[in-house]
Amino acid sequence: MTALATLSSTQPYVEKSSLKNNSANPPVDIIRAVAYKLGIDVEALSGDWVLALTRKEKRQIVYGYQFPLNDASSAFSCCDKAAASALLKVARIPHIRTRIFSSMSEIETYAQKHQNNLVCKPKNGSGGSDISHIRNPNELVEAVNSFRSERDLVLCAFKKIKHEFRVIMLENKAQVIFEKIPLSVKGDGEKTLSRLVSERLEKMVPFQAQIAATKLDPSLFSSEEIPKLGDTVLLQWKHNLGQGAQCHLLGGEAVLEANPKMENDPVCSRLIELAQKTVDVLKVCFVSVDIVVLEDEPNPQKVFRVMEINSGIMMNSLIKQHKNFGQRIAEIVYGKALKLMFPTDK
Repeated sequence: MTALATLSSTQPYVEKSSLKNNSANPPVDIIRAVAYKLGIDVEALSGDWVLALTRKEKRQIVYGYQFPLNDASSAFSCCDKAAASALLKVARIPHIRTRIFSSMSEIETYAQKHQNNLVCKPKNGSGGSDISHIRNPNELVEAVNSFRSERDLVLCAFKKIKHEFRVIMLENKAQVIFEKIPLSVKGDGEKTLSRLVSERLEKMVPFQAQIAATKLDPSLFSSEEIPKLGDTVLLQWKHNLGQGAQCHLLGGEAVLEANPKMENDPVCSRLIELAQKTVDVLKVCFVSVDIVVLEDEPNPQKVFRVMEINSGIMMNSLIKQHKNFGQRIAEIVYGKALKLMFPTDK
């Protein structure tokens, strides 16, 4: 557990949601349930990827969990990592600089500048898919060749992340704030790394353990290395929830509404301030802002940087990891979004 994550063992019981936990698509079920209470009809299309919502004569479309609360250009700016980075740079908001390139020669020059220690990502994408850590020229060529063209990828210098947070923003207010904690094990000076990994997976929620097991380096399951007593061994370098990271709730309006006995963690004020500046620059209403603290900062507790912004609000991992509490949070957030989409006539 990280120094900034302090609430996991103190989150008290929350009133149960009316939804079941075994749904194949919890976010869609929650949107349906909330919409029903608001008198909104929901038609799921394309395998639940498109939701057509109708009330009276008004019809709205939710596409890929992107709600029609951001205008088109703002939403595209969020999806395009290079564009978002450029806008944050102009506004002098601390962030992880991400660049797009027009040729392989430009990419090679950039790679040499950073000693071939890079992260390669799709220009548009989320969830940690198709992201690779580049450590040498051969890996760089392999990563670039996996994309259709150089314009489909972005690069940034690889940085070790100490903390990574997500802030879900709606109408310039932080609704949900949590830390994404990558999978790790702690050595006891006796057990092998492979045994520690197996025991760690056994303690996880089944669906999360299955995801994590497929994302870990296979060599971990046969490693005879014995970590020293007290040593923490990170099993992943990525902090993505879809890759097995844990969602540790810290606060936010919807979280406190779901559980009035909770209070915002002290770190929330800094995260909210940076997230509010970010949504103001990008002119967006409903997004999540990922914020990091790096290992090599001179004073790690003082520098917070935006890593990326996502305009699709899914909350699947939050719901599955936190069960009734997560479902109630999602109900509140999606409910607020639907009320904005279908305002009540006064």
